[in-house]
Amino acid sequence: MQFRSLKFLLFLLCLPTYFLSAQCEFDQSISEVIASRDIDKMLDLSNQVQACPELKDSLALLYHKIGIRYYVKKDYEKAIAYTKQGLEIRNDLFDQPHFDKGQSHHNLGVFYKKKEDLNNAEVHFKSAGDIYDNIDSSNVSSSYWELSKVYFLKGEYNRSLSNLDYALSKAKGFKDERRILNCYLEYGNIHRDLTQYQAAIDSLLKAKEILDQYYLGWDHATLYTNLASNYLKRGQYKEAIAYGEKVIPLWEDFEDAYQQSNEWNNLGLAYTRLGDFENAAVCLNKGKAVAKQHNIGLVLSQSQNNFGELFLAQGQIEKAVQSFHDGVRTLVTDFDTPQYLENPSRKQVQRVSLKRKVLNDLSDKAAALLMLYEEK
Repeated sequence: MQFRSLKFLLFLLCLPTYFLSAQCEFDQSISEVIASRDIDKMLDLSNQVQACPELKDSLALLYHKIGIRYYVKKDYEKAIAYTKQGLEIRNDLFDQPHFDKGQSHHNLGVFYKKKEDLNNAEVHFKSAGDIYDNIDSSNVSSSYWELSKVYFLKGEYNRSLSNLDYALSKAKGFKDERRILNCYLEYGNIHRDLTQYQAAIDSLLKAKEILDQYYLGWDHATLYTNLASNYLKRGQYKEAIAYGEKVIPLWEDFEDAYQQSNEWNNLGLAYTRLGDFENAAVCLNKGKAVAKQHNIGLVLSQSQNNFGELFLAQGQIEKAVQSFHDGVRTLVTDFDTPQYLENPSRKQVQRVSLKRKVLNDLSDKAAALLMLYEEK
């Protein structure tokens, strides 16, 4: 009788676990639902998994993956909200630095940076980097590389460089060529903005040594464009032409009209500087045609500016003045100032800032040349 009572007591104790395990049986496994990349299925399953305390880790993973799917759909608010839910669970599960927590912080940094919320992006990339550093994960390089880019966007170049130095040292330690490549490319961007063109070229050539071992079309196109631009600014026109001619077919393959027209313009300017006016005119006409066809006002104005430089080099002052004025008119027509936009993005503000600079340059050139012409 005593044995039978003991069995009954054990049955009562196991009863909640029995019902709970039955409740936590799903039509599809969690891994199958995640692999489907179907947000609705993942959301539905996450609601079911909430009732299963022993599956907290899986629930955090579901929220993490849902965040990624919303990011792909460009719904950054939801991407952040679900990733934060996943991070909260992971913080409860793991007291110490953990790879999964690093992933959550890194993704939040990416999402905030996409929203141009650079302060929050900085916080999360720093947290991710610290976690990965503590657990000796190769991902540490990616987080500090991203942190460097955040400081670059904020105009904090010294902090950008110091974090990039750390990212590169970690990438080299793990012999991670892809991340080493990314660091050298980013050095090129920072030094270019600091007008340290030779330093930019040196970094980009180190990137080229790695990149030439593989065929990565988009990376090659970006690299050649940056090299051509820096050589042009350094006054090394033959090198600028060599890389410009290499990169145009790549941008044509990618059907990137902006980059095509921009490269033709730069080629035209390089040929002008070398005194090869015939090739300069050919290149500038091609750049102008692409910019007109695709209605790219900023590049069209730069093309008209470069035609002004060509006419000026040929001593055709009246034509130069006209070209600079054409560039001014193109920019004025295409001018979209931030105050007319509701919540302008950083890129829109930067675009207008660049337009103002070009507009001022063109106006100054046209006015100065007109005065010179009238004095004759």
